[in-house]
Amino acid sequence: MSEVETNPTPTGADVDPLDQIADLLVEDPEKQPDTAETQVDAKAGDAGPDGDPDTPTADDDATVADAQVVDGDDGDGDDDRTLSQMMGLADDQVNINEETGEMSLRTKVDGVEETVNLKEVLAGYQTSKYNTQKSMALAEDRKTFEAAAGKKAGEIKQVLELNSALTQRLQSELLREFQSTNWDELRQTDPAEYAARQQDQSVRYNQLQQIQQQVQQQYGQADQQQQQQNNTNMQAELANQRQVMMDNNPTWHDQAVMKTEVAEIRTFLADTYGLSEADISVISDAKAIHIIQDAMAFRKGAPVAKQRIAAVPKMQKSRGVKPKKVSKLDRLTKAARSATGAQKRDLQTDAIAELLSGG
Repeated sequence: MSEVETNPTPTGADVDPLDQIADLLVEDPEKQPDTAETQVDAKAGDAGPDGDPDTPTADDDATVADAQVVDGDDGDGDDDRTLSQMMGLADDQVNINEETGEMSLRTKVDGVEETVNLKEVLAGYQTSKYNTQKSMALAEDRKTFEAAAGKKAGEIKQVLELNSALTQRLQSELLREFQSTNWDELRQTDPAEYAARQQDQSVRYNQLQQIQQQVQQQYGQADQQQQQQNNTNMQAELANQRQVMMDNNPTWHDQAVMKTEVAEIRTFLADTYGLSEADISVISDAKAIHIIQDAMAFRKGAPVAKQRIAAVPKMQKSRGVKPKKVSKLDRLTKAARSATGAQKRDLQTDAIAELLSGG
């Protein structure tokens, strides 16, 4: 009779099924207790906490939980998804360095593709988030300041309008008083009163003229201050929009690149939509520039896509390593080795049945 060799983990098509059955039934010598202790442990393993041999212990419950995994899914389903699919990306967008294990993502900005380390992507997102929040905070502060300045300008304008109305009223009263006086009769009957009233009318008229001039000067100063404030707000808004454009177009930090691309935008707007130089010069909103760039990219890419629509290249598979599937027999064998008592025998029986069925 030939000698049977035991293998801790018998797998593969070349292994004799009898060897696998023997391995399931033969205990590891290092784990075999003394004879007396073995009998006590066997009885204790067969009996539950209440002495019932059919009642599993806490350790048996844990083993049962491990073994029940076998009856569930056998590795199919979500386990077959690649890392890129789990992230909601295309297979060719995710790459993993097999030597370092670092993950990189393929990105496309302004039509330029490049591979970026995951740390750089995270850092870029954080920077973009910070800049966005900072821009929003600055915009909110500017709105608050503009509201306060507008309120103050409104109050000043209200005072000036009140002064102007009061001056006009005094002028109307002075004119009415002048017209209601018979100056010829007064000069003949009372020359002294005539001279006094003439002097009073002249003084009051000059005072009203001075007040009116002051009101007009205040109007001019208020308009000038408002114009200066509008210019300041416009410059601040232009600076903010410029910063947003620089954030959206990092390559514009190179003045030569920015000059070239801005010239392309001007040419595109003039040739495609017929905009004049004056119309183009007033475009300062970063969102409008972004929309124009998208339109340029679309018009440049549409003819190419139309030419290549008949020969779409195959998607590159992700380099992510799929987890190795564990067979039902391997799971039962592993569970049987760590089980005790009746649970161990049941698992050994299930493993042998799985082996004989070709599992």
